[in-house]
Amino acid sequence: MAARQVRALGGSRTLWVLLVLALPVLAIAERGLRSAYGRFWAPTGAAQWIWAETGESNGGVSFFVFRDFELGGYPGRARISCRADEDFFLYLNGELVGSGSYRDGEPMSTFEVGYLLEPGVNRVAAELRSGRGVGGFLLDLEIEGEEPLRLGTDDTWSVVRAYTDKLLTPGGATAEVESAISLSAPPTGRWGLPRIGPPTLGFADLVSLADVRHAPRALSDATGGQWRELDPPNVSSPPLGRAVTFDWGREVVGYPNVVFGRKEGAKALIFLGVERPDPAVDRPVAYLLNPVGRKSWSDTRPRRFRYLTAIATAEMVGARVLPIVPEFAEQALAEAAPHQGVFGLEALRLRPPVEDEIRRELERLASVAAGEGV
Repeated sequence: MAARQVRALGGSRTLWVLLVLALPVLAIAERGLRSAYGRFWAPTGAAQWIWAETGESNGGVSFFVFRDFELGGYPGRARISCRADEDFFLYLNGELVGSGSYRDGEPMSTFEVGYLLEPGVNRVAAELRSGRGVGGFLLDLEIEGEEPLRLGTDDTWSVVRAYTDKLLTPGGATAEVESAISLSAPPTGRWGLPRIGPPTLGFADLVSLADVRHAPRALSDATGGQWRELDPPNVSSPPLGRAVTFDWGREVVGYPNVVFGRKEGAKALIFLGVERPDPAVDRPVAYLLNPVGRKSWSDTRPRRFRYLTAIATAEMVGARVLPIVPEFAEQALAEAAPHQGVFGLEALRLRPPVEDEIRRELERLASVAAGEGV
């Protein structure tokens, strides 16, 4: 009996040793299978999810990623498919291609971009935002023609945390460049297996920039709690404060845009409504995360609204709406609308760390203005 127990114990130990030794082999095999899948079968080719180094911060972040590539001549067709958790603005050779926000189960946003490519150096870039601080970005660029090229996100992409005029320019020099962190090739975590969506309208076709509408009036402490008529914001516009409600006078459909007095970077809570929002009761519809170097912020989704209330960490001087071309308005709103949950009710959104971060910063600024904690 004792001998059988000893043999059984020895066999159990051997099994555990074999399992421990097998773990590295399985990990290597899994990495190899994932790499092979990405290279030969994934719809996004060898593209990998990337992000910036965030350290221990769990607050909201915004930054840019970019990659230069060279073409020997004019290409044929070209498409970009991309997805970001949580928000993105996509640029090619300095032109805004499109934007989007992450939603579970959605396919990747796809844009036809051949007309924006040039012989020589080209630059694809994206502005990325996450209210949770963590996130990911996946992009696949496929160029057809005599010199076909496929380019995907990986650790050869660069990260820049502050905006400069040269950032989006092909070959333009930028300061403080970091290397992107490669997270994994798909399928990855909750992002799962990417699906390529049908081509969507680009920003140039979807938005009528000639019809940009500035908010004609605003209300804040700086206006004495009364509505003040506004001119379009410019370099000499007087500051309106850090808590401002803008009114367009009627419903508008488009991308909300907030203008700041300085390029110091800002974070804010954004409230929208056909009726005037109440920040004490309503939940923010967006979290403004503006990098240093930019004086304006735009939402990545089109909205229908009349009032915009922003509670920001920097002084604002105005607000605009970048209007959707009327014939595409309903389609754009439907595509941007959040998924409806059980019984047609929208699921409650989790409160991200950036909301608490913004509120703490506003409390600190208020105490400093009152002469406390200086």
